[in-house]
Amino acid sequence: MTNQSLYQPLWSTHATLLADRRARLARLLSPVSIEGAQRLLDHGAVADDAFEDQEALGVLIGDELIRIAGFEWATIDDSYGSEPVVAHPHKIAVIAPLSAVTNRFEDGDIPFDIQAFIQEALAIVKDVDAKDRSSLG
Repeated sequence: MTNQSLYQPLWSTHATLLADRRARLARLLSPVSIEGAQRLLDHGAVADDAFEDQEALGVLIGDELIRIAGFEWATIDDSYGSEPVVAHPHKIAVIAPLSAVTNRFEDGDIPFDIQAFIQEALAIVKDVDAKDRSSLG
């Protein structure tokens, strides 16, 4: 199984969205950091209806996964629609951090621990990788 069926190169519309959300986050935080974003969540500074601010936090999480684990931004396009995701180029692992954050707000699951979210995502990737290797043998 190849990961090409799971995702595509990042669409230009999604690249524009990511750039917009990064700029938005820079207006909310100076300097932009996971710790600063956590403080925003902990103090309730991101409103339940501030969808673009929520997505900005998702972009920060995605960028962190890229920085620490070699993910890349990509586009997933399925029956639910299309969205930017982070995908691991050598593993069958795709994470939708923008949706994950907005869904947490929608479900009332805030504040949440951003570092724990990142570690959970990395653990899922590690688990998927282990399952992939065991199916080869």
